[in-house]
Parts: sequence; structure tokens; C-alpha cells
Amino acid sequence: QQQQQQPVMARKKKLYGDLDAAFSRFGTSVEADNKVSDDIRALLEEFNAEGLVQNGDMPLPEGGPTLYVVVLTHKRPRYLELVLRGLAEAEGVRDIELIISHDGYFPELAAVCDKIDFVRVREVYFPFSVQHHPHKFPGSDPRDCPRDTSQAEQTRLGCLGTADQYQHFREPPFIALRHHWFWMMNTVWRMHPQYDGHILFLEEDHIIGKHALVTIQDLAKAKATKCPDCSFVQVTVNPAAPRRALPTQYIKDNWHNLGYCFNRTVWERIRATADVFCTFDDYNWDYGLIHTLLSWTTNPAPLEAAHQPFPRGAYLGYSLVPGVPLAMHLSGCGLHVNHKQGECLPGTTQAESFLRQSAQQPRLTLDAILSQDPVVGPNNPRSSGKGNGGWNDPRDHKLCKSFARL
Repeated sequence: QQQQQQPVMARKKKLYGDLDAAFSRFGTSVEADNKVSDDIRALLEEFNAEGLVQNGDMPLPEGGPTLYVVVLTHKRPRYLELVLRGLAEAEGVRDIELIISHDGYFPELAAVCDKIDFVRVREVYFPFSVQHHPHKFPGSDPRDCPRDTSQAEQTRLGCLGTADQYQHFREPPFIALRHHWFWMMNTVWRMHPQYDGHILFLEEDHIIGKHALVTIQDLAKAKATKCPDCSFVQVTVNPAAPRRALPTQYIKDNWHNLGYCFNRTVWERIRATADVFCTFDDYNWDYGLIHTLLSWTTNPAPLEAAHQPFPRGAYLGYSLVPGVPLAMHLSGCGLHVNHKQGECLPGTTQAESFLRQSAQQPRLTLDAILSQDPVVGPNNPRSSGKGNGGWNDPRDHKLCKSFARL
């Protein structure tokens, strides 16, 4: 196995060296930095296209992985270590393939990924990260209007941008995650064109319990008969509005953004309505997705044009969820939390307690799922409202839509 690994690790080491050299060239001038941005993007796109699989000689079930698991990372290596620990202890992990989608190049986080030895893993890097676009879109162009620029000031300054519904201009650090999410989705589904099963999506602060992988696969098998209006299965109820049941039961709940899983049919519906997703004025990708799900009930024309069968008038934004949580959101820093010194260290004790308790819970089996109906949660679709703003610049809309045509 070590011999098999050598070409993969050597290629990753070369990438790190090339990126280190490129980042060291920043700081000369805006024009020179923009050339560096282009060079870094080219390096990342070349690496992504190679499709290298670390631990690629690990055996898989006949027919390939039973499940793909995708982890979207930012720059919190300690969080990722805990997430990987949960995955390593999960039942069925040897039968999956892990995909890590990097938001940028961070050596400490790359070092964590280099040590993964319990599962096949492929890494991709978001080539449009604001990290390596310091002076050009989708980062901050020096000609951009500051966030609170008035219409009169924009006319006087001649700055770039289109204000949102709250008269605010784009803020790249907040917008970046939505771009990364939609790029990741398009990239991951295109990586496996013959795969029609479900893919589980996590982030670097979502830790799963022992039975999570096998349980969501069983819920996915039962979804069509037990919840025809469920597009998703998830590993936990919504932490913001928790509903609980017995460990031997499962719940029909509104979709939320923690540990969600769906198949290619659902993805093709999302991609067919990329124009809806990419133009909704909210910098949060999850509110963009909720708005898209709602649009299926009111405007099925894009789905019909894409030859996607759809029960007219139905709302399909529901999930099947196990009765007890099989995933936990690590507390600490996120997009909406101030990053003070030392504040972003997750609670190891908290994670260990969750993993221990999760391992002791009885597993929800497929027979148990098929022998009962779900406990019904909310009856009303989740609303996206009018949006939180931050996403009204035509440049963002154009880039987002381009990902659906990759």
C-alpha cells in the first residue's frame, strides 16, 4: 500500500510546493497579483482534473462505493480532525469513498488530509476562492463599491457593483461560501457520471456517529415508499428546531443544512433550476436552495424542459431523519461568529461524549424502517423569505450559473 501511495503523495507535495511559490509572489502590484491569481487557479484546475485517489488500493464492494461522502472544508484543521475521527469510527466506512472540497490552500489543513489512512479519499480545490483573488473578482476588486455606498456616491465614484435589496454592495468573504458550495455540487456529481445513488454532504464542523453511514443508506432505500415528497435523507434533525423520537423510529422533517444526502435525480432538478438558485438575493447557499425547492411547486417549466419527472404542485423539500441525532455540529466559530484568538478550538470533550453516546444507541435497521411510518414533523414548507441580501451583483449570478455548465 505504501508503494501504491507514493505517486499520489508525490503529486500532492508538488502541488503544495507550486502553491507556496505562487503565494510568495503576491504583493508586488495589483496587475502582477492578478497574474498570480490566474496561475494559482490553473494549478488547482490541473490538479482537480487528474482525479487522484489517496489510498486508492483499498478494496471496495463489487460495483464500487456504496456511498460517497463529501466534506466541504474552510481553514479549521482541528475541526476536520474530529470530523475524520467520527468517520473513521463509523460502521461501513470501508465501503465508501471520501471527497474533500477545499475552500483554499491552507498547509495545516492539507497536512491533516495527508494523514488519512482509513478510507479512499479524493481532494479537490475550489479554483475561484477569494483567498487567491485578493484584487479581482470573485475577491475584492479595487474598483468595487464599498458595502454601504449610496446610489449618489456610486455615481460620483464610478465604482463597480449592483446593490442588493437593502442597498448594500457585495462582500466577498460572505459570498464565497455560496460560490464554493454550488461549484462543489456541480463538480462532485460530474466526477461520477454513472453513479445514481445518494451522496452525503458534510462540512468540517459536522461530526457523525457510529451508525450514521449505514442508517442513511437504509433510509434512502425506504424513501420512495415511506416519504414520496422527501428529496433528502439526513443524519440528524434540525438543531435549531429539534424534534425527537425513539431510537427505533424515524422522522419526516423539513430539510436543513446539517448532514444531508440526496441522489442524482434531485441534483438534476436543482441544476435545471440553477437560474433560480443563482439569482435569489441571499448570500447563504442554504436559503438559496430552500428558495429553489419552493420554486418547483410554482414554476415547474424548467424541470419539464430538463425532462425531470415531477409531481405537479407537490413540495419536495422534506427529509427522512433518524429518531435520535446521528450527527453533531461542533460549536465554536462559523461564518456568523467572531473569530477571536483561541475561540475557534472545538470542544474535544463534547465530541467524545457525542461519539460515545452514539455508539451505545441501538441502530435503526431497514426492517424497522419498513415496518412503520415516519413520525411526522412540520406540515408546512420551510420559507426562504425575501432573502437576507448580499447576492445581487450580476457578476456573482453569472459565475454561479457558469458552474452548472461546467
